[in-house]
Amino acid sequence: MPSRIVYEDPVTYVRLEEDAAVLPEWSPGHHSHPIEMGTEKLRTILSGMKIQEHRVAPQRWLQGEAPLLPAFSDEELAFRPTV
Repeated sequence: MPSRIVYEDPVTYVRLEEDAAVLPEWSPGHHSHPIEMGTEKLRTILSGMKIQEHRVAPQRWLQGEAPLLPAFSDEELAFRPTV
């Protein structure tokens, strides 16, 4: 399976790649985390995550520090995947 880019801008990207170290005979749950977490708890954790644009010294001098922004929108936090 080739890698798949899920986000890209001029300076960064996020991609999904198949883990070549996973053997076909391993169960699908091999990489599962042992702790089960409910949707609401995960939503609470994700809603607390913040991001901040990186600014070099001249930018900080002219514009100040970049604001902290939520990493996920309300729409993204409300998403419920079908399993």
